[in-house]
Amino acid sequence: MSTADPAVTTALGAAQRLTREELTQLSQVSAVRTWLCIARMYAQIAATFAVACLWPHPLVIAVCFVLMARHQKALATLSHDGAHRRLFVSRKLNDYVSQICLASAVHLFADGYRRTHLRHHRKPLAPDDPDIGITGGYPITRASFFRKLLRDLFGITWVKFVRHFIAPTHRTKKQAKLEEGGEKTVPMPVSLGSMLAWNAIILTGVSLAGHPLYYPLLWLLPQITVLQVILRIRGIAEHAGMQPHENQELCTRTVRSRVQAWFFAPNNINFHIEHHLYPGIPWFNLRKVHRLLEARGALPPQNVVDSYADVLRLLIRDEATHTVPHQS
Repeated sequence: MSTADPAVTTALGAAQRLTREELTQLSQVSAVRTWLCIARMYAQIAATFAVACLWPHPLVIAVCFVLMARHQKALATLSHDGAHRRLFVSRKLNDYVSQICLASAVHLFADGYRRTHLRHHRKPLAPDDPDIGITGGYPITRASFFRKLLRDLFGITWVKFVRHFIAPTHRTKKQAKLEEGGEKTVPMPVSLGSMLAWNAIILTGVSLAGHPLYYPLLWLLPQITVLQVILRIRGIAEHAGMQPHENQELCTRTVRSRVQAWFFAPNNINFHIEHHLYPGIPWFNLRKVHRLLEARGALPPQNVVDSYADVLRLLIRDEATHTVPHQS
């Protein structure tokens, strides 16, 4: 388990982070970049469906199945930027686009996610961190890890995930106001209607292409299975095996590998230390923040890793001692 080295803490405290001018510049949102990113993600989804329709070989379909889960993760990740209101200057436009164009496609309620996610940012790995079910309790044994993966692949984790992120939308207004950003900004009929619309569009598209079974096979099943594995591995890499700390760079990791990040952490969420230090900086500037902070010695070197495999090797062992309460 990672613990804070006093020498490292002192060095980081002395290191220069971002200047006020840099922070102001890097925090600017871009409507053009947002729309281009959304267009790119849906182009990738359409291309994956097209490949499966043109070459309906079992191996091709299997590859498309896994890639579709990655594309769904990309939509969810940009919706995460919407939770921080980093898509558009207009809050209303931000929230509606985040729900209709991103969260609805992967059956999420953006308002409910925002409430739970902002709790995570206040104190990662604390007992009330909504992500503790994924990030807590490491290191673990290989047997335990493979049991978790099996639950992911059989859809058990998805059922828990839905219950976790949909249930908060049913809280009272008084409960919602207790948390920052807890207000409902998108009416429920809009959220549900856009979910139905996306499913209808996808079903219609693959049906017209002569492959109606691709709707459950290449859209619903990847979300219920492989996407849960991606979410777990990304969550482990970000915070697992650490203790809560007031300096969040000491309880968070950044993963450098571009190829692996494309699959497990699209839209630059692999720069997770940078995101926790500056949640107001949009996704397209996080790589630049990483370069600036690394050059200034403001990142804890033990928490900047080359690959997701490095983190898994560190936290998954033949024998493990649990140090943080964990869930399945």
